[in-house]
Amino acid sequence: MFYLETYILKIIYFILSFIISYICISLIIPVLTSNFIDIPNNRSSHVLPKPSAGGIVFVTLSLLTSTIFSSLNTLILLPIAIAGLFDDKYHLKPFHKYLIQLLTSYFIINNSPFQIYLLDLDIPYLITIIISLLFSTSVINFINFMDGIDGLLAGSMFVILLSISFISFPVLIPICGSIFAFLLFNWQPAALFMGDIGSLFLGALLSTLIFHLPTPQLSIFALTMASPLLLDAFTCVLRRYIAKQPIFSPHKVHLYQRLHQAGMSHAFVSTLYIISTFICSLLYFLFDVNGLFLSLIYVIVAGLTLEKYFAIPFNIAILRKL
Repeated sequence: MFYLETYILKIIYFILSFIISYICISLIIPVLTSNFIDIPNNRSSHVLPKPSAGGIVFVTLSLLTSTIFSSLNTLILLPIAIAGLFDDKYHLKPFHKYLIQLLTSYFIINNSPFQIYLLDLDIPYLITIIISLLFSTSVINFINFMDGIDGLLAGSMFVILLSISFISFPVLIPICGSIFAFLLFNWQPAALFMGDIGSLFLGALLSTLIFHLPTPQLSIFALTMASPLLLDAFTCVLRRYIAKQPIFSPHKVHLYQRLHQAGMSHAFVSTLYIISTFICSLLYFLFDVNGLFLSLIYVIVAGLTLEKYFAIPFNIAILRKL
């Protein structure tokens, strides 16, 4: 009976946050259209100006939720959310954004269970801090990179956060409801973009979960679920570095972008990534630790298949400056 009441309560939280967020988004779109308009350029996947910074709704709800439930402190992510909002409005320099990411990452890793686990391995404190900061800022940036077509990042993160909420941090349930409401406005054809306030916050939230889940196995589970997003971004950065391309300059050569350029719609590409994220989650729930290995194999095979048979080749995309 207790478990039934708990699940009913979670459903109520989800529905309430969905309704509140849907209403707030509907009301705030005119304000965002006047103040945070995304003008398309040669690197954009959209052709019409659209309001941005829509992530402010689920970011605000997340921060408010954190003040009520103390199990997960998302207030430490406030600096990066503010930086994202300023970037959406004024386009901050990459160096300034990275400083904020470093500061936020330090707040994330400080006294986290995963940090303590690394120290228990007798790794020197300074080394663990450096590795953890590089890892956290990489996760934040990689998630930010993946917000390039309608619905991909919001849909994938919805699956990731909802899956984690079943195991730990039920406080994520209202956040999931808010993201789902946003997804209805962000699905192709999108009426609203989340902006850097949304994508940077979601990247920092994922990093927070990886470092603060109670066991290393669950941290790896979160990382594995996000592997369709993270591996796309990581391999793109690596290939651009090998090709002597500036890895920090904007481009359109991520796998998801090249799939879209090959003729797939935003909705189809986003659905591929969302389903892949769901499969990674399902494999873990079905097979526990073995599911983590199966998930990684699945993501690698699926990625190589899409790369070889469906996407515009990487080298051609660079030469064509798509």
